[in-house]
Amino acid sequence: MRLRVLLIAAGSARSDETVMLNASVGYQLNASWQAMLSVLNLLDRLDQDIAYYYESSATGGADGMHFHPVEPLQFRLALIGGF
Repeated sequence: MRLRVLLIAAGSARSDETVMLNASVGYQLNASWQAMLSVLNLLDRLDQDIAYYYESSATGGADGMHFHPVEPLQFRLALIGGF
């Protein structure tokens, strides 16, 4: 998914483009149990997960863009039981 977002309605501040690719595969072990493997950030990109534009005390009160980076490449294995 590619996404570039307006951070201010007037359009004077925009976030950088974000590209994310995740994948999951699952296997039904029996009637009650399922195993699932998920790979997050498959491309191991260093993009912004979410961005904000606000005045920050960390920058001496200057307005600016602040962001949280996407999580690095991750593998998750889940065992799911149903009752």
